[in-house]
Amino acid sequence: MANRIPLDPKLPKAFDSTPNEERSKDQLDLWWNHPYGVTVSDGRIDRP
Repeated sequence: MANRIPLDPKLPKAFDSTPNEERSKDQLDLWWNHPYGVTVSDGRIDRP
């Protein structure tokens, strides 16, 4: 299943509101150009 996009991954606190230039190298290495999906309240999957 390694080729699947992660769904609802555990993200760092304030992940969506942190500008990329303020992210650590480790965080950029983990998430830059790595897609993931997030389940929204109505059950749909959003791709941030």
